[in-house]
Amino acid sequence: MNGNQLGDTLRELRLQKNMNQKQIAMDLNLSAQAYSNYECGKRFPSPDILCRMARYHGVTLDELLSTGLRPKQSDPFETLPPEYQQVIRSYHELPFDKQRIILDLLTVLKEQP
Repeated sequence: MNGNQLGDTLRELRLQKNMNQKQIAMDLNLSAQAYSNYECGKRFPSPDILCRMARYHGVTLDELLSTGLRPKQSDPFETLPPEYQQVIRSYHELPFDKQRIILDLLTVLKEQP
């Protein structure tokens, strides 16, 4: 795989989230320049960064590194009631550290009588 193929996949995944490069870079704890270089195919990320990217986008490394294996998917939440969709989408838009806070809060609330 070359950097251009990965860059195309990263761009597609970013656009599916309706985010810009700077937003994705911040969520992944990267500089905007580094992320831009990955998406433009100028540099190839380390294995650690590849794993973070795959986890962030909810794809496997195979899907991230393979071209054409990630067709545009239908909305997996469309069959849920609107209020559930809103909660799930809001959660997925949060950076990892804030998602962890939400999960911790849910644990505390479940333990209360």
